[in-house]
Amino acid sequence: MFANSQNGLTIVPDLVGDVMAAPRPSFAWLKLEARETAFGPFVRALQGAGVERALDDSRAARAASPSFTAIGESTMNSIGYVLLGAKRTTDAVAVLAQNVADHPQSWNAHDSLGEALAADRRRDDAIKAYERSVALNPDNTGGVEALARLRAGRQRQGLVQGRVARAVFGGIQTAALGCR
Repeated sequence: MFANSQNGLTIVPDLVGDVMAAPRPSFAWLKLEARETAFGPFVRALQGAGVERALDDSRAARAASPSFTAIGESTMNSIGYVLLGAKRTTDAVAVLAQNVADHPQSWNAHDSLGEALAADRRRDDAIKAYERSVALNPDNTGGVEALARLRAGRQRQGLVQGRVARAVFGGIQTAALGCR
């Protein structure tokens, strides 16, 4: 098992215990502090009580303990994309919006939120998220392309709505005059 830090190894006994259906004292030699990471409780709350409860619990834990280690930016981003892939767009937006709140200077967090907002058909909010992402990282070609698509879609949508309004209005006018 590999980890990118000593803290990453703290999950080894629990992970192996879950897989093997029993704790393994053979890991005692690692002398790891038994401490719960933020990820476990967040995912359990997400699966059980829902996204709002998971986010509320996470915020409360951070407020109660200054040493509480929040879920990292990339992990929270991954959770958002898992939700997005599961077609839980509203939940994905909530998780990714929290990631933006936690990491306001991250172009990637804003970019991911923009993608979720676009999937949730919140075009204007998606445009704002992508604009912030591109402002933080002008080399974000994916964000620039997404902005162009969203803006073009908004213009097309405006044209279509205008045609529908004219057709409806024209139909009302025609019906009011007794014409077909």
